Amino acid sequence: MAQLNISTSTIYDTIKRYKETGFATPKKCSERPKELSQCDTRTLQCIVHTNQFSPLSDIRNELNFNLNTTLHNSTIRRYLHDVGLGSYTTRKKPLLTEKHRNDRLR
Repeated sequence: MAQLNISTSTIYDTIKRYKETGFATPKKCSERPKELSQCDTRTLQCIVHTNQFSPLSDIRNELNFNLNTTLHNSTIRRYLHDVGLGSYTTRKKPLLTEKHRNDRLR
């Protein structure tokens, strides 16, 4: 035990686990349950699609009102990222000049 640099309690726990379950490795812990169900996630997507240009705080307020929850901005941002939605800025493009307008008219 000292040669392997493993505590005796770890060895005894591993032997006990093997006798009880037949496996030496411990079971994986279950994940933390999701805060939003699939239906709630679809509601979030619907809110985002109807209010495409609204800031995240407005989307959060509407979702919290509809679902009667108190979710944080980062939680909502994580759910949106999971479904493939993100925040983007519009691309800047030059305005039409007089030459462009005349060329179009011709």
